[in-house]
Amino acid sequence: MNWCENDSSVKMNLQIETATKERALALEMRDRLERVRPDRDNFLAKLKAERATVYKVMLGFSVMTSLGQCDGAPVL
Repeated sequence: MNWCENDSSVKMNLQIETATKERALALEMRDRLERVRPDRDNFLAKLKAERATVYKVMLGFSVMTSLGQCDGAPVL
């Protein structure tokens, strides 16, 4: 075995070690993200509901203003 073959063998081993470590980190990240998924879903549902409420209030204000039924700002 000459120095060139030895060098490529070392590089291959280093690549394998690096890939193994990256895979382990990816699995840890996946597990962590799976644990926070319910919190994320609850947060998004709450946020969407709040935005829908604000939209409906603004839409009602817009309709009432165009009909001349309301002069002030909407109450949120």
